[in-house]
Amino acid sequence: MGISFPPNPIGTLAFFAFIPFLLVLNTSENYNTALKYSYVMLFAFNLVAIYWVGGFTHARDVYLMFAGGALLL
Repeated sequence: MGISFPPNPIGTLAFFAFIPFLLVLNTSENYNTALKYSYVMLFAFNLVAIYWVGGFTHARDVYLMFAGGALLL
C-alpha cells in the first residue's frame, strides 16, 4: 500500500492492498490479534510511504536525514 503514494502514479493499488489485510482480520480470533496485525501492517505502510521525507534518496543532508529518521521512529 505504501508504493501507491507519491511519487508513484499508481494510486489505485491502495484499493487492492487492503484485500489481504481484510482477509487476515476476518480470520483473526479476537481483538488482540487483530490489533497486532493492524499495528504491523500500518507500521510497514508508514515506513514505505514516508521514506522520502528524510532525504534518503537524493539530498544526503545530515540534518534532514536525522529529522526523517526521527519521523520514522
